[in-house]
Amino acid sequence: MLKKYDSAHGPVRWAIAMVDILLIIVCMTAAYKLAIALYPQATTAVSLQKYIIAAIIAYIPAVAVFRPILMYRVVRGDIIVQRTLNMCLLHVLMLLTLLFAVKDPLASRGIFVFYAILITASVTLFRLATRRLVSKIRKSGHNVRRILLAGPVTDLTELNADLNQGEYGIDILGIFTSSSEEQCAEEGLKRLGPTCELLPYLQSHEGQVNALFCATDNELSGNARQVFSFCESHLIHFHIVPAVAPAMRRTLDALYMGDALVLTPRKEPLLNFENRVLKRAFDLICSSLFLLTIFPVVYVVAAIIIKLNSPGPVLAVQECTGWNKRVFRAVKFRTAPYCKEENRELASEQSFPFGDFMRHTRLDELPLFINVFFGSMSLVGPRLQSTQQTTEFTEAKEKFNVNLRVKPGLTGWDRIQTHSAGNRHLTPAEQDVRADIWYAENWTFWLDLRIIYRSLFCSNPDKNNNA
Repeated sequence: MLKKYDSAHGPVRWAIAMVDILLIIVCMTAAYKLAIALYPQATTAVSLQKYIIAAIIAYIPAVAVFRPILMYRVVRGDIIVQRTLNMCLLHVLMLLTLLFAVKDPLASRGIFVFYAILITASVTLFRLATRRLVSKIRKSGHNVRRILLAGPVTDLTELNADLNQGEYGIDILGIFTSSSEEQCAEEGLKRLGPTCELLPYLQSHEGQVNALFCATDNELSGNARQVFSFCESHLIHFHIVPAVAPAMRRTLDALYMGDALVLTPRKEPLLNFENRVLKRAFDLICSSLFLLTIFPVVYVVAAIIIKLNSPGPVLAVQECTGWNKRVFRAVKFRTAPYCKEENRELASEQSFPFGDFMRHTRLDELPLFINVFFGSMSLVGPRLQSTQQTTEFTEAKEKFNVNLRVKPGLTGWDRIQTHSAGNRHLTPAEQDVRADIWYAENWTFWLDLRIIYRSLFCSNPDKNNNA
């Protein structure tokens, strides 16, 4: 996925900065008056104008470090939120430093707290609202960039699927390839001709193409330099798509070893110790709060209903495969009749009525918070797989050449996605593994929060439609 294709020019950045400063003035005014109203006994020697000036001064280094990226054509919403929150955090820390310098403790504390909340919420909402507005404008056919593809269809299938989204405002004119028209039609691409006709097409359509994406195995041979020179002299963005990328199914980073360009699989963020500590701390806090407050009530109610429906234990234990292929015992509410002789739960198709309800609403998974608390699972991660399902998913992981070091989760990226046209050639297990790969390579704390929010408050797509 491209990070900064077709980023905005300076005037757009200045416009965003001006709106940010306007929000600073409004939020500081509201915080100042609110603090004075709630603490009338407090006196402040610093005027509102000085607070506003201090806030604007504190904003300058914050926006310089975390520049807005909402104008980038291809960028995820969670990355926008993450950078915005980082900018606001740095901003309020700089402002706090200035407030300590003026030594106005009582009023400053109240104003600072109110302002920090208001400015973080308002700037984040402004960024997201603007991004949504830009996406709607692009979906309506405005602010569109026209691009060409060149090379084998198999090397450009994933790029086509990623870029062919209305919110990015990218119009794929077609592809120059030696592949047949039938292969192109299967991927929804218009074949414009063989690669040898690419340069004449660019010359005859001068000013009508904004970018060209060429696979490294694109059969341009001797014309490659001429095509690149033409793009450079006619303001056409030229991009190279490595042929190895689709085969590896991994996000790649480019680095130089001397003058040689080398592509390497990007490290998984959760291999970083600090990120693992942050994720584990969040899991521990949330699971502890749930187990100490809501879960006892849920357990008592579920236990009574389960016992009335079917004799046997309340909880069922299932062996599952977790992080680094470790086997652990996952705990769920029992949803099927219990066989005392075999000391196990019967097949799920024999479940009692309340068991069907629990499975449909996923209430049977609430005891998994116990596994989250003890560290065998996480709140967000790949789908939980039993040892019986391991073979199918091992084969899928072998196809993608990956062994993720991520704990299974109560919810995950694959469970909030809808089916993509580019994934129709994949089995359900392969789609799940591919989504797990994306999550492991793009993990951020804010992405976890986004997944949890969508799992709780948005309707989840059907399993068969998951990406």
